[in-house]
Amino acid sequence: MEEMKKTKPTTTLLKEILFFIGGIFLIAVLYQEVILLTSLILIFCIIQLTIFKQENDLYYFLTGLVFGPMIDLVAVSSGAWEYTNASIYGLPLWLPLALGMVAVSLKRIAESLIVLNKK
Repeated sequence: MEEMKKTKPTTTLLKEILFFIGGIFLIAVLYQEVILLTSLILIFCIIQLTIFKQENDLYYFLTGLVFGPMIDLVAVSSGAWEYTNASIYGLPLWLPLALGMVAVSLKRIAESLIVLNKK
């Protein structure tokens, strides 16, 4: 929450929602271009974890990066769903990075809403 002390919670909230929507847009448009999409999501992650760094972001990112794909592995291996252009064990190469980014974004969105609710 250290960034929220420096910036307004509404600014942080809007920035994170735009970041989140940007990631979804990239996936929707570029899912067939696995290397390009993976590279762009990696750039988004680097920006999120360095330029807009907040306390404990790396823990949230790593949690999403590791545990998110585990859930998908179970679903894919059981036949619940499948991915187009899967790269590793039925999962797209970009998925772990995207899930790490989502974990950080959801944490920040939730924190912004908590701060706004206290006002």
